[in-house]
Amino acid sequence: MKILFKKFQQVVIKANRSVWQKVVSRISRKTRTALMILMGGVICSALLIVTAPKHAPEIVAEKVWPVSTVELAPSDMAPNLALYGRVSTPRKAHLTAALQASVSAVLVDDGQPVKEGTLLIQLDDRDAKLSIKQAEAELSDADARVAQLRAQHVADKNMLALHQQMFVLAQRKTARYEHLQTERLISASVLDEARSLAQQQAIALEQQRIAVANFSHMEAKELAAKAQAEVTLAQAQLNLSRTKISAPFSGLISGLSVAPGDRVNVGSELLGLIDTQKMQVRAAIGGKYIAGLRHRLAAGLPINAMATVDQVQIKLTLSRLAAEVATGRSGIDGIFEVAKEDSSIVLGRVVSLTLELPPEAQVSAVPIEAVYDNERVYVVEGERLRGVAVEVVGERINQQGQYQVLIRSPGLASGQQLMTTQLSRAITGLKVNNLQATQTPPDGKGTLEGETPKSEVAAVAG
Repeated sequence: MKILFKKFQQVVIKANRSVWQKVVSRISRKTRTALMILMGGVICSALLIVTAPKHAPEIVAEKVWPVSTVELAPSDMAPNLALYGRVSTPRKAHLTAALQASVSAVLVDDGQPVKEGTLLIQLDDRDAKLSIKQAEAELSDADARVAQLRAQHVADKNMLALHQQMFVLAQRKTARYEHLQTERLISASVLDEARSLAQQQAIALEQQRIAVANFSHMEAKELAAKAQAEVTLAQAQLNLSRTKISAPFSGLISGLSVAPGDRVNVGSELLGLIDTQKMQVRAAIGGKYIAGLRHRLAAGLPINAMATVDQVQIKLTLSRLAAEVATGRSGIDGIFEVAKEDSSIVLGRVVSLTLELPPEAQVSAVPIEAVYDNERVYVVEGERLRGVAVEVVGERINQQGQYQVLIRSPGLASGQQLMTTQLSRAITGLKVNNLQATQTPPDGKGTLEGETPKSEVAAVAG
């Protein structure tokens, strides 16, 4: 078998040589030269790679991110809610003319503060004074008629007594004449005359009785006429008083629309008056805060707010919530009363205010930069970050005027270092350098061991 295998190899080698010789013979001289040059280049490159000096692999150091931190100290704190409201007032009087007259004098200017009862505008009062004189004359006439009627009543009663006596006498005379007629002492015509006189006296007596009885009706009529005259006089006096336009309450003049010499009709608007002691601010409050505010209002607990007007802090108090949602708004208007009169509060002005919400239990106040995606913060543990899911319960402005977010999470504890630097690639496990833990060398120059150079801090901040 070995001999046969060797013979087979020899036959194959000879066949390959013959094939290779045939292939080479078919390749031109230029092609053979190019192939030799290419093979020489490959061999040289391989020799250079093999004989090149070998270096140790470069070790890339992990990047350390400089960050700032704050120490957590959870406690019970009241969130603040930033709102924008418009100044309004439930007491803005639009003073109008109650009678037709000319304007005699305007004693105030637009924007002028006035006290209650101050004379603002004087209308022409000559017509009103003439009406008073006429009404007084009518009242005097009515008084005279009542007095005359009562005097006549006294006389009628006296006359009634006389008529009664005369009627008795006439009856007696008639009775005597009837007796004499029966005895044939007088004629029938004389008896008839006596009876006629008696009947006439009876009629006069009845008329006098009616006159006395009608006194109460006549008196009521005259008294009604007198009352009508009194009403006319009172109306004339009221019209006279209406010629003087006075301030119904203390406040500021607004919208003066007349001048001396103008003719005004009944209902013509003269000016406006704003009660500066009843100023209020209406601001829309988000629906998620309404339930807590209603509960505090029902319990009688104070809900305070601070408004900033011309860099001046003005104290406000939430007095009530609106009964309905205004068109185009998602929240309910809160009505804030101004604690004291302030000239900076101008009707219709938009002001910013900060509302103090009910306290939240065990929350931490942190800068807004510490919160990522409104749901996550990072705690520095050693030199690494650890992400913690949190609940944002509100916001507030601290005493230094800095905006802070109130967060709460069972994964946070007092004393932990919370990262307050916004990193674009913040993840759990990222290596950081807590700048709050570094110290400045005594000479104020150089960098301590483990401290990141300021140039790198600037690059990260950028």
